[in-house]
Amino acid sequence: MLFFCDEAQDFGRIELQFIIGLSEYLNYDLTPLSNLDQGIPVVFAGDAFQTVNPTGFRKAEVKDLFYTILNSKLDNNQYKPIYNYRSSQAIVNLSNSIQFFRKEKLNISGNPQKTKRYQETNDVYLDKFISIENIIENEDYYLQQLMYKTFIIPVDRFSKEDFINDHIFLKNYIDSSFKNTKEDTNYDLVRTAVEAKGVDYPQVVVYGFGDYF
Repeated sequence: MLFFCDEAQDFGRIELQFIIGLSEYLNYDLTPLSNLDQGIPVVFAGDAFQTVNPTGFRKAEVKDLFYTILNSKLDNNQYKPIYNYRSSQAIVNLSNSIQFFRKEKLNISGNPQKTKRYQETNDVYLDKFISIENIIENEDYYLQQLMYKTFIIPVDRFSKEDFINDHIFLKNYIDSSFKNTKEDTNYDLVRTAVEAKGVDYPQVVVYGFGDYF
């Protein structure tokens, strides 16, 4: 019996106890075995930086539960994949550049990755980081270049309207995108991070996070 558990960063003690409790290993005395890191068929996959658990994710807690329930240590059992099986090379390059920025500026280590996805076309060069000042100075150019793309902003839905009103470029962007339509703008082209989570957009602009934070 094998257990593969995704989004493991959101597990709390109760979920972990339940999963371990399903293991057939509980039917055996494992005391004589000093290390089972190659033998327990339970795999947790997740990203500690993406947890929604208020108490955060602690690998030490997982190891402690295994030791307490199974009387076995779990060491050297962490695997960080070097290949990204989901995204294109352009997206992986962007992720790697963010990882590098985090390491250099925030001293947070990350793993650069390569893509395993088949490349149907060559990646088009894209300025990954553009300052808000640059956007404002060249507003007409960027209004055309970013037309109908989805902007993701760093506030919740209750602060969304105020954020848009505080950034004249966003207001002009919405107006210019819908100037030839009769549709209600309703800020559909500007989404909060929570509104955008789990949704696929053809192209997005992550706007104002560096300035906001």
